[in-house]
Amino acid sequence: MIHEGGVPSVLVYSSLIQGFCEHKQVREAFEVMNEMVGRGYIPGTSIYNAVITEFCRQGKIVSALKLVEDISGRGFLLDVGTFSPLINALCSKRDLQRAMKIFEKMANQGISPDSCTWNCLLNCLNLEAENVLSLNSRIQWIIQA
Repeated sequence: MIHEGGVPSVLVYSSLIQGFCEHKQVREAFEVMNEMVGRGYIPGTSIYNAVITEFCRQGKIVSALKLVEDISGRGFLLDVGTFSPLINALCSKRDLQRAMKIFEKMANQGISPDSCTWNCLLNCLNLEAENVLSLNSRIQWIIQA
């Protein structure tokens, strides 16, 4: 399209980004998103969320966090779809401390978590509690031995 002198519309860019994300091609989605911005188009929150979600699905949490910081710094309105994939990914890696920091940031912005986010946090808290109890029982066993 570009080689023939045409300029893609916001709809074309958005469709390409969504398609790349659906096919787990986050690098390509990110490149198209950057091209979109370079042409003066502003992606909507749903486009950013699609890329953030795919970064998280692929375990690229640092990239997702950088993107969130970038769009937040530009004044974009973030929503539960921005934070939920991050919290879920961090909880799946059992990184409760970072997940809670994201949760706190989310709450400070007045964004209510969805049920999936609550469930991930509660499961992560439960696993953490089980680890503490398990460690405590091992220490008791060592002391008694």
